[in-house]
Amino acid sequence: SAPAIHYNLAYSAPAIHYNLAYALLYEGKAEQAKQQLDVIDDNLKEIPEADLLRARVLHHTGDLEQAIQSAEAYLSNHPQHAETTGVLALLNYDAGMNAIAQQWAEQTLEQRPDNLEALIVSGSVALDSQDEKIATQHFDHATTQHPKSGRAWSGMGLADMLGMNIDKAIADFQKAVAYMPNHIGTWHALAWCQILKNDLVGARHSFDESMKIDARFGETHGGLAVVDFLEDKLDEAQTKAKTAVRLDKFSFAGRFAQSLLLTQSGDTEKAQALIQKMMQANIGDDDEPLQMKLQKVMRRHVGSKKLH
Repeated sequence: SAPAIHYNLAYSAPAIHYNLAYALLYEGKAEQAKQQLDVIDDNLKEIPEADLLRARVLHHTGDLEQAIQSAEAYLSNHPQHAETTGVLALLNYDAGMNAIAQQWAEQTLEQRPDNLEALIVSGSVALDSQDEKIATQHFDHATTQHPKSGRAWSGMGLADMLGMNIDKAIADFQKAVAYMPNHIGTWHALAWCQILKNDLVGARHSFDESMKIDARFGETHGGLAVVDFLEDKLDEAQTKAKTAVRLDKFSFAGRFAQSLLLTQSGDTEKAQALIQKMMQANIGDDDEPLQMKLQKVMRRHVGSKKLH
């Protein structure tokens, strides 16, 4: 949902900028949308809905703090506005403030049980707690009511991964990237599910799609290193793993690829067994399952058009 275009273009120059900003945002041109809203900064009394639209625009451009301020400004003049509380729920979740996000989500769902942002937040918080049942309930509701929401399908895929339903997770992620093709984290989740099913061709394609979006994201290089290892391309795997940790010293995919290269010596069968174990107990000192690490990868790319 979004603030509707309802200002008469014939009577108001600010309305022209507002409506153009709205259109640009939903064409995926958030930066250009922000430029249009900047023009009417001094005319917000004439178009108060600009604050809410600005919050959405800033979410896409990655300025979560300013986005929250804009949404709160709108809410101060429109108390209990469910669309705005839903936006605040998602903004706070993406900013890492889960408790506040959940409060906003609960308040929103009391008024609007079908609100997409609130359903996504409630499902995501449940995922953070590894509560498969509650996460599935929220994301199932979200995908039923909003079948073209890539983020809802991505969340559903993570919930299915948590439940070890990998085939369904793959189908969910494929729907997610169809509606949200520029979200790196979802391509990664799809790729890892494909690896778990030994579909290395599919996994390489998914990581390659990620590379087109951001060639400097270490996790993508690390994921491709794992695929290379499983295809017995050890030199290529070594190179990509080094690139992954150079770009991101916390890259779990890069570190995992390096551990395969150090301990498995090209034994792809043992490597597959180790990858399967990642679903419950991951590598490293944090003992996190793969699904949880993927969720963190997704949140690291929050705040851009990639996530919407």
